[in-house]
Amino acid sequence: MMSDQILLEARNISKEYPSQSGGPALTILNDVSLTVNRKSLISIVGASGSGKSTLLHILGGLDRPTQGQILFDGYDISTYSEDKLAHFRNTSIGFVFQFHHLLPEFTALENVFMPGLISGKKMEEIKTRASSLLGKLGLSHREQHRPAQLSGGEQQRVAVARALMNKPKIIMADEPTGNLDTKNTGNLLDTLLQIREEEQVALLMVTHDMNIAQKSEFTYRLEEGALRLG
Repeated sequence: MMSDQILLEARNISKEYPSQSGGPALTILNDVSLTVNRKSLISIVGASGSGKSTLLHILGGLDRPTQGQILFDGYDISTYSEDKLAHFRNTSIGFVFQFHHLLPEFTALENVFMPGLISGKKMEEIKTRASSLLGKLGLSHREQHRPAQLSGGEQQRVAVARALMNKPKIIMADEPTGNLDTKNTGNLLDTLLQIREEEQVALLMVTHDMNIAQKSEFTYRLEEGALRLG
């Protein structure tokens, strides 16, 4: 039985890709296990190409492992159908990527409330929530601006607000500062830490920046497909 404090548990995760040349399969992750407690702050570091993003995608239900289990609140999401998995991602996890992936034809407010619209919430409710989140992130004056009218740092803060729209239990951030300069990196990191406290969510970050990792409660290193603490 899982502890009440455990939100996410990866058990013996492996990920392989078949060789294009007919040779042995390429192993990206090899027997990886990880536990994420509620409201915790964890970083996963490693060199480019080490499999960090692959691991995050599997943990978040964006990809499936070759072997192993992903338990979220005690439920094995690796057994979910595609439809059930999509609903799970929309309601339980907020994703922030290196590139913001905002929809260019929509305003900041519309981009933020889109996950709420997809989940079927009432328009009045999602607009209120989206506006509140943009206010927390210092972007009230940018609600009606489209992504092209925003700076890189502002675009990423809109992406953070969007990730929080459906009140997820965890934010998964894949190199969230990788496309930002030093000043905006510091600002975004402070924002993520503040939001974690205010929204009471767990924060799992994949990064190559040790300055970010040093602010985490636990830091794991991914090397040669294996995950090690510290």
